[in-house]
Formats: sequence, structure tokens, C-alpha cells
Amino acid sequence: MELGIGDYTLVFADGGVTVVKGGETLYFNRRPIYVSVKDAGAMSIFGDCAYESVRQDGEHVVATGGYTSANGSVFAVRDVYALVEGGLKIAREATVEQAAADDLGFQTKISLYAAQSEEVPDFYYFSPAEWYKHNEYASDRAQGKDMSAEYYWRKETYMGLPMFAMQHIASGETVCFSRWAADVTLPSLDRVASENYAYLDEKATVGSLGISKAKPEALTYTYYSHPIRTPLPGVVCDGLSIDYIYPGVNGQVPGRGVGAYVTNNMTFRSVQHPVRAGWTHRYAIAVTFGQYESFQEMMRATWRQVYPRLKDRLAEPVNERLFHNNMKLLAQVTRRFGDAWGTPFVAQLPDFDPNSYSAEIGFVGQQAGIGYQLLRWAQQSFGNFLVEMVRAGEAAGINST
Repeated sequence: MELGIGDYTLVFADGGVTVVKGGETLYFNRRPIYVSVKDAGAMSIFGDCAYESVRQDGEHVVATGGYTSANGSVFAVRDVYALVEGGLKIAREATVEQAAADDLGFQTKISLYAAQSEEVPDFYYFSPAEWYKHNEYASDRAQGKDMSAEYYWRKETYMGLPMFAMQHIASGETVCFSRWAADVTLPSLDRVASENYAYLDEKATVGSLGISKAKPEALTYTYYSHPIRTPLPGVVCDGLSIDYIYPGVNGQVPGRGVGAYVTNNMTFRSVQHPVRAGWTHRYAIAVTFGQYESFQEMMRATWRQVYPRLKDRLAEPVNERLFHNNMKLLAQVTRRFGDAWGTPFVAQLPDFDPNSYSAEIGFVGQQAGIGYQLLRWAQQSFGNFLVEMVRAGEAAGINST
């Protein structure tokens, strides 16, 4: 079964997915169903498996399968592949069909392995505000500075645009992952990301983008950044992959020094959804492919593919109403503070309870501007009032002169 995407072909075979161009395999995933499970020991144990069923449904391809954790939790995964606007949309639904007592949280991941190379330095990377080429001019705590790491994941809300592209330097071949829709919600306020621990948050809707070169072992960092590795017999890792993991992970991120006994410390903060029977999480990403002669050309093209789909929809303001509403607000909050008139420097919302007042340089310039606008508005309003009075008098038969 195949889906054609311009010069590229998405091939479904043996429960896996392959991206081919001109007879050459560029990307692949033999086991597209990936699940990472947080157990009662706070270890994130991951595994993957192939699809059990792949079928054509109109213009879509629907792939399904199940994954069973080491403790016996059962996860059902349904992926829908659709061609949209010259790219590929992958929509995932993952449901906990059976929950084991020792499994607490889970994440799923959509990924493609690079067939041309599995070495991190053989690619350039583009993640707006996060990663450019090899981040050689970024700070020591930036991703990519240490190319011996295994996980280069960042929450998509850290990025100027929720997208991540990797370009094979030798060929220019590029794959780009991005969130399908700008529909994330605010972070939960009843959960705190503490130290390096994975924590559960039912309200989490933010994923992470990046790359990974995982080993067949669970990697957990203690609160003082000491890595604990747990072998995972039977797990196979096929090299370097571009990933979207949901809910999100920040890892491995170079940390700040926490004592003389820790060197080259890393942080690895992870959010998980609960392993609870019936729990379902849903998300979708866009995947595009291209070949570009330079990093700059790739960066410009991938940005322009993603931005129109995710950009803010601007509202048409009624400027006159906006002006008068602002003036009414300023008229309400302007008052005498000691010997001076003005507006609060800091106030609480929504009641505008003043915290402090300042007419020092900087904010004093705003005070003068506010005063001018209020005087202008009052003069204009008084003039309009007189006009209305004259009109009302004329309507009543009163001579305005």
C-alpha cells in the first residue's frame, strides 16, 4: 500500500512505514507504535511494535495495532495517514485498554529513522529559537552542543514555531515535523515539574519535537542528575530518528552545576498521561519532505510550509470602540497619588487594585501621555455633548442662538 507525496512515496509493508524517492529509501520505521511507560519505580520503560492492520479508507490509510507493557498494560493505537496540502498529516489515537497496577504514566511517539546516516553531525537541524545547524554559536547549555547525547527533545512551546527539520548535509534531503494545529492549552497549575522526575498530568496537551539516538535501555536521571540505565532486553533501536513525543519531554538538556560531585549534569523532565483503563490521548502532526541546496533555503522553505497553517488569525478591531473603551478605563483608574495625578504603576486584575505608584523617569513619560489623551478625550466628549444638546433643542423647537 502506498501514498504518493510529490517525488516521495510512503510505502506500508510488513507493519512498517518507508519513505522512498527514486528507488532510494530515505526514512523508515519498522515498528511505528512506540510507547514509553512510567512504572512504580519512576523508570520510563519504552518499547515499540509493528502495525497489526493497515487498510485503505478512501483517500486515507488507517493503521492499527496494540502494545503490551512489561507489567501487562495494554495500549491500542490507531494512526490515520492523509495527504493534505502537499504534505502528510498523521493523526494518532492511543487508548489504555487495560491498566496494570505498577504502570503509572505513558507517552507515545511518532518517528522516522534516517536511512542515509545514523550520525548526529551528518545532519543540520532547524528548530526556530532552539536549534540552527549544529548550534555551534549557541550557549554551552543549548541542544546540539553535546552530540554524544541520546535524546534531543524540547517541548514545542519553547519554539518560535512548533516545528523541527533535519537536513542531510551531503544530499540536502530534508524531513520536517510540525504540530498540526495551534491548539495547545495552558499548563496545569496543580502539577509542578520537579527536578528530573517524570510526572503525571491529565491536562497536558503539549508535545515535544526533536531527534533521538536511543539505546536499548531505560535512561532515568535522579534529582542530582545522576543517570541510571536499565537494560531493556528485546528492544531494538535502529539509529537516528526525528520524533514527536506526546506528552512532552525536555531531555537531555545540559543543566547547571549542582555541586562538586556532579559533572556534565543533564536534566530530563517528562510529562506523562495516566495509565488508566479507558484513557485516550489524541494528537496530530504534519510531515513534509524536500531537497534543498543550502541550510538557508531549507530553513526558509520549511518555515513557509508550517507558518500559514499555524499563524494567529487576526481579528478586525473597531478602532473607535477600542479607543473609547481604553479612555473609559483610564478615566476610572486615574486619581491623585499624594500631590500628583496619574495611573498606578502596578495594579491587580481584574479590579485594578493599585499596588504602587511611580512617576520616575520611564513611566513618567507614560503618565504625561495618558494625561494628554484624557484631556483630549474630555474636550472631544464635551464638544460632542454640546452638539447633541443643540440638536435636541432644535428638535424641541428651541432656537440654538
